[in-house]
Amino acid sequence: RVHGGEYSVQLIAMNFSLYDTLPQSNRRQFDEDDALDQTSIPPPPLFWSDSKDSFDTLVIAVGRAASGFARTAFGVSNTTPITATIVIPSISMKGNRLTSHIADELCVVFDVTDTSSPSHRIGLVLCQYSRIPDDSIPLLAQLIQSNLPCKRAVIYAALPEHTVHAEDLLSCRMLATDVWRQDANAMKPLKVPFLEPPTVVDGLAAALLTLFQLHCVRSVAFVAVQLRESHFSSFLAWNVAHTQLFGRALAEQTIRETATILDVLTYSQTAQLYV
Repeated sequence: RVHGGEYSVQLIAMNFSLYDTLPQSNRRQFDEDDALDQTSIPPPPLFWSDSKDSFDTLVIAVGRAASGFARTAFGVSNTTPITATIVIPSISMKGNRLTSHIADELCVVFDVTDTSSPSHRIGLVLCQYSRIPDDSIPLLAQLIQSNLPCKRAVIYAALPEHTVHAEDLLSCRMLATDVWRQDANAMKPLKVPFLEPPTVVDGLAAALLTLFQLHCVRSVAFVAVQLRESHFSSFLAWNVAHTQLFGRALAEQTIRETATILDVLTYSQTAQLYV
């Protein structure tokens, strides 16, 4: 769990040494047909479709809502080539598409480097799971941190409305590792307030921040509140932070359209649980 205000981390029952021993043979060239059609043999956790290179900036969207925003913010479509796919053995791949889709229960990586600045490589990791099993969180965090080296990391995450202790539920908050907070150039463009205690960030976002803190990676997490009614307000909150950091603002109409798609998807999946 990661608390707001002064940066503090509490690591609970996470032994990462087990995952450091993953053999290199677990990584191989990505083959979509093979990856998605095999049902009897568990797939290795990481598939690469391109050479394994480091990124200058790694953007990680935790959850379907944050993934929906990040896909739109960085112009990812269903036809954008996938750089890598991370597989959690405990989550079935049944029903996933051969092309990238926001409805897939999958973690996918894209190279979204801006063509105007090709020397600064940006990797986008979309953790599109509606829910990540608790025992899979350390593995997924370790796979991301160890296989996608970067100079800085930006995390987008959402907190359920009932877990936030604040009067303003529409603004974005942030958490940052020590090396980010001590970097004046990194902090200067951000006018986003820090997450107020006693609100706590847990799950994958907390695990990633913990790893980046331990490895002295400049990292910041932008946290939005997920209201029950719609994704629209959380998208607006992330857009403020995204604009300040990357200088790219999404039009409100674009945000509304993407949020509506996620609202419909969430409603339909919830309805199926009661059928």
